Amino acid sequence: MCTFTRRNRRKVTGQQSAKEAPQPVVRALHVENDTLPPTPRGRIETGILLNERRLENPPVGLHFYGGRLPSLSLIWGVPTVSPEAKRWVQSTTGQTMTLDEGAPTERLVCLDAEILRIRLQTMDICSLPQQALVKSVLQAYQSSPLRSRYPVVEPTLFQITIASAYNQDGLTLDTRNANNRACVCAALALIPLILEDYHGLSSTECDAFATKAKCLMAEALNGTPSLDCLQAALMLSLHGIISRALQTAIYFNTIAARLVFMLGGHITDHDRGASSPGSDSREARHIRTLFWLCYLTDKDLTFRCGQPPAIDDSQCDLTLPPHYTRKMYPVIIFPFDIRLSIIKSKIFAEIYSAAALRKSQHQIEQSIRDIEQNLGNWRHSIPPSWQPPPVGLMTEHAATSHPTPNILLTWFEYYQCVCMLHLVRGQYGISGKMHEVNDGHLLLLNLAVSIEASRRILCHLDFAASLRSPDASWLATFSVPLAALVVFWSILQDPSRASARDDAQLLLPASGYLAACHGTLGLPAPVLQHFRSMSHFVGEFYRLTIAATSVSALVPNQRR
Repeated sequence: MCTFTRRNRRKVTGQQSAKEAPQPVVRALHVENDTLPPTPRGRIETGILLNERRLENPPVGLHFYGGRLPSLSLIWGVPTVSPEAKRWVQSTTGQTMTLDEGAPTERLVCLDAEILRIRLQTMDICSLPQQALVKSVLQAYQSSPLRSRYPVVEPTLFQITIASAYNQDGLTLDTRNANNRACVCAALALIPLILEDYHGLSSTECDAFATKAKCLMAEALNGTPSLDCLQAALMLSLHGIISRALQTAIYFNTIAARLVFMLGGHITDHDRGASSPGSDSREARHIRTLFWLCYLTDKDLTFRCGQPPAIDDSQCDLTLPPHYTRKMYPVIIFPFDIRLSIIKSKIFAEIYSAAALRKSQHQIEQSIRDIEQNLGNWRHSIPPSWQPPPVGLMTEHAATSHPTPNILLTWFEYYQCVCMLHLVRGQYGISGKMHEVNDGHLLLLNLAVSIEASRRILCHLDFAASLRSPDASWLATFSVPLAALVVFWSILQDPSRASARDDAQLLLPASGYLAACHGTLGLPAPVLQHFRSMSHFVGEFYRLTIAATSVSALVPNQRR
């Protein structure tokens, strides 16, 4: 059995500049071996399941937000494999990995010749489509239940935006009409993608409008901060997430965060009353709504990419919207539960941030317990019929409970929070265990909680087929790859355990789910190619885990 210990860290002196600290990147499945170079002086390094012992077969662990490039990693949802990792997997499974060798950055740039051609033809950035098209998109948005999930525009205010955008000389451009036109184009880029039943614009046409909106934003940002500019930046960020252009999503989410601060959305209307007594109440409420949408997007991108958030919680009033907890269920407001996103923010700040690297093991454990309490309080705050079964306690109810489609994404967010929270425990030499409590149920401890949370995500993929397009994209680009990697790692750590073969069977439908996305999401061809590539990765994980369990069955006493 492998014993994992926390890596001794070198204290950063006052003479070291902040830029010497490692830039955090989401990484998983880190292979440690004797051939790796020593850590440069002055570097701070953190890892999950980092092993100091010298073993014949180096152990593989899950690694997030560190300074050294791991051998097999999950970077922005895209796996990459080093020769060392391939040799370790081959020694464990007896099989050679057959994976796409393209660089992660190449797979992240979702462009093909068709989209490039359209972008090159998008020279007249002043022109707008027929106004009837914009109004048809707005009408479809108003009647859609997804309007509450993605409140990107307020219909009454957006009518004013449309009128202003079309009441200009189409041959001239200034910062005022650039705001209006950028907002209209961004709406045409995003809203048809989140409306499953709207077919007035193709995904390629939506991408062309996104390109035009980005061009207009270059001029719009020269003017004073405005609601239209904020809406455009936020919609372009969401478009980037849904279309798998995460770098674009990060850039525009950061712009949206600065704009929402300038417009006062980070504080409540009550706090703003004295400073802006003449502000329109409808606009003020919508800006506050956009703050929450920007906050949720910011914390999600932090989890996906490992970069510090653009929004600092300590600088914001995080008072929930009026009657939020009463209206949240059964009607889902925003893509995620705000309270879960606040917990996600705490997980990053307390566990994975640069400041957390300087914490002791005791301090990290205390943070984990505090956040566990927050997750428990969140579970008990929602109606019992909507509650996800607690991950740490294995019961028959946990294995048979299935969420309704409109709450499934929230369950996945809960499991993702639990998984990320407990993965850090591998850093301290604590392996996955379970023991029996008084009522006969099995209580999972430490890393076993992360593994079980990942199983829950994969077990519920059968129900994910009923999700709306944007929700499916959220899952396919991070939650499913993360869960698949955790399960893959856990099987290869001990392929002889009783649950290994059952866990391997979870990877096959996960691969099928990712492959099916290309037929349901309606996204551009290069984005769909990413999902097919991810399906291939998870399918290869399935093949390798089956091989590992077969080898283990032939040599039952072999230790890995």
